[in-house]
Amino acid sequence: MILSVIIPNFNSGSLLEISVRRLFQFPSANSFEVLVMDNCSIDGSTDFIIGNQFPEVRLISQNDGGVYYAMNEGIRRSKGDWLYFLGAGDCFFPELLDESVFQTNADFIYADVDQSPSSLKGKVSLSEILFENICHQGIFYRRSAITNLGGYDPRYRYLADHILNIRLFFDPKIKKIHLPLTIASYLGGGISSTKKDEFFRKNKKKHILRELLRNPGFSRGLTVANYFWKVGSIHLTTALSRYSRSSHLERREPVPKK
Repeated sequence: MILSVIIPNFNSGSLLEISVRRLFQFPSANSFEVLVMDNCSIDGSTDFIIGNQFPEVRLISQNDGGVYYAMNEGIRRSKGDWLYFLGAGDCFFPELLDESVFQTNADFIYADVDQSPSSLKGKVSLSEILFENICHQGIFYRRSAITNLGGYDPRYRYLADHILNIRLFFDPKIKKIHLPLTIASYLGGGISSTKKDEFFRKNKKKHILRELLRNPGFSRGLTVANYFWKVGSIHLTTALSRYSRSSHLERREPVPKK
């Protein structure tokens, strides 16, 4: 299997069906599986799958601790060499990708997404991604690249994908390729754009410093120094003396049970 498309879902109404139907609207040159990771929805949003309209889609329904728990479970259960994550209501255009796209030694392939003005587009640098994320509907992760980092860190309740991408951009061993192609449309209004991630706000700088300590280098050091200067933070040398590779991240408040 070349690609696993993983869709977290929770009471999304008709949006999930829109996403799934678009996946199979046109023939694709690449084989892919679809996993819908459903948090025990009660609104009938998965009925069209249960009704066997799409036997190619695997529905996994179980209680989870949030979207990144669902995505991590999707990674565990998937079989593809490459992983792609889609939100209910977003549309992926697999027919635009020829067979050569995944025949590469890259670990991280990213393209553009329509209707996502708040996310980075075009070729992205480490400096840019420290400030702003790439829309995850535009990213293909080689399985080993994401599993070697342990998947998504669910302590970042709404922005774990941003932290993961920062880690991957810091690592010089991770080869990244940009496709000058729009491969998906983004509905907008997802949790990362409507909810505040306090754990992310409190720990982002520590995480950036930790990644620099793990992957030292002159250009990366200058990039981090520039980031700290632009955000008006404490001096980089002071920050480095305060935070080490083993420094603890802040605790966040327990997530209330649903």
